[in-house]
Amino acid sequence: MSASLEQLLLLFLLLIFLLKPSDSTSEHECKCVLFNVTSGNFQSPEFPAPLEGVPCLFYHFQAPPDHIIRLTFDVFQMPPRIGVCSSSIMLFDHSLDGLIEFGERSDFEFCGKEISSGRQFFSNGKEAARGFRGSFLAIPKKNFTSDAVEMAECSYRVEKQKAIIYSPQYPYYYPSKVNCTYHIPQRKGFQIVINSIVMDIGRDAILQIFESVEGKFEKRLIEMVTSVQKSIYVSSTSSLLIYFSAGNNGVERAVGFVIELQYSNAVWSQSPEAASECQLNINSENFKEGQLSSDKIGRFTSSSLPTKCQISLQGYPNEKISVKFTHFNLYVPDNKNVTKRCTEVDNLSADVRVGSRLSRIDEWCGKRTPPNLMSSSNLLQLEYNTKHTNGKLWSANYPGLYPRNIYCEYIFHGRNDQVVHIHFEYFDIEGFNQCDETTQSDYILFSNYQTHDRTNRRFCGKTAPKGPILSESNYFRMIFSTNDIFDATGFYAHYQFITQEKSQISRVKLTISTSNRLHSSSFSSIFVILFMIFFML
Repeated sequence: MSASLEQLLLLFLLLIFLLKPSDSTSEHECKCVLFNVTSGNFQSPEFPAPLEGVPCLFYHFQAPPDHIIRLTFDVFQMPPRIGVCSSSIMLFDHSLDGLIEFGERSDFEFCGKEISSGRQFFSNGKEAARGFRGSFLAIPKKNFTSDAVEMAECSYRVEKQKAIIYSPQYPYYYPSKVNCTYHIPQRKGFQIVINSIVMDIGRDAILQIFESVEGKFEKRLIEMVTSVQKSIYVSSTSSLLIYFSAGNNGVERAVGFVIELQYSNAVWSQSPEAASECQLNINSENFKEGQLSSDKIGRFTSSSLPTKCQISLQGYPNEKISVKFTHFNLYVPDNKNVTKRCTEVDNLSADVRVGSRLSRIDEWCGKRTPPNLMSSSNLLQLEYNTKHTNGKLWSANYPGLYPRNIYCEYIFHGRNDQVVHIHFEYFDIEGFNQCDETTQSDYILFSNYQTHDRTNRRFCGKTAPKGPILSESNYFRMIFSTNDIFDATGFYAHYQFITQEKSQISRVKLTISTSNRLHSSSFSSIFVILFMIFFML
């Protein structure tokens, strides 16, 4: 075959079928079958009859300008490989003019059942053997053009709301020694969502995703993909940089990746006092199911409990999120009515994404346990608002014996409109009667004043607090004193700063409440949820 100028502008994929090849086989014995249409089928002679009678066939697939060829095998059954192939198919995808030399090394060689049903090949840019059958299709090259602007050699910037980016030369295997960068800039009010469609980067390659902030040079690695990982899912409100580098790909011939990305409305609006304090993102890549409790969140913040915690549960595009509440009991002060509104007390709300916006499901407070929830898309957001701060305190060496001859002061300072509630879950202070010096008792004493308050009652032994202890104002002091005579295991307590109406802050003395509303676990706001992220068709 001779190559014309027109042929030189085209793209070729050459396939040679050899049955019992020998050194005497020549190029003149190999018949040529030309396919110069944009789609069709191909097969071995007399398929599905057993292979015989034809030593060699040359299949020549010729694409129109700016197209590539895709071969798809749906049947492949040749004599098995025993060291080498006795009969085989050889694939040549490097020819630019449709010509090859006899004896030239092929790009691929297959025999036995080494091509699985449905396997595809692209051009650049003891049972009887039945042969092979498949189809071919010419595909425009532009179908595999990245939706990004090339700023320099293999350095791209994404400027579209929704885009797909491809590894170099995809769907053909990427070249060796490649080093490419894809920059996805930050957009205010939006988050970048990245999802892989194809991920086959090979053993000698690595893909890294970095998060950065506009105007700063710092960057943080948030995802690193090797050949083991077959999918990625990343979301961020910052700029992202994707780095793809590879060594030798001449043998393995991995095809690389196809990544889809889009800018979507941010999961929630960033409020300076809340989002930076307590923000928890749970995604399907790391967790498919788990348990979450309110007393486990917010521990990394500067305060014992922030005023707002936002929890985002996000799955892949074809997944939904299910949430089940196993315990729900949020603190409500005595003077608050929560039959109609939850905004003035501790509350939990849930939102789901509908289209490009967030839609509120409901909000809950008190003991009104939320029903089981399921998202309408791949995102469910919970927001936990607290109107108080809380914490825990315990005696030295608890739950072991506390030391003798110690004097400890616990000082509580709240805002001007706050009072302090203290509830003991465990109380074992050695002493009896009035817990004073005459009985040689250890004791706990509370004071509303910075000076010593002799009129306040001491607690020890059986004289333990019967309910939460309430302060008169935003200042409160607790004293724990032991002598050198007896031992006990001490105490464990919860404390809360509660915001009160000014008209309510009119106490003149320390009070002890026996209200069931503040007793036991009701005293501390707590919820426990079980979440599951699962696939939906």
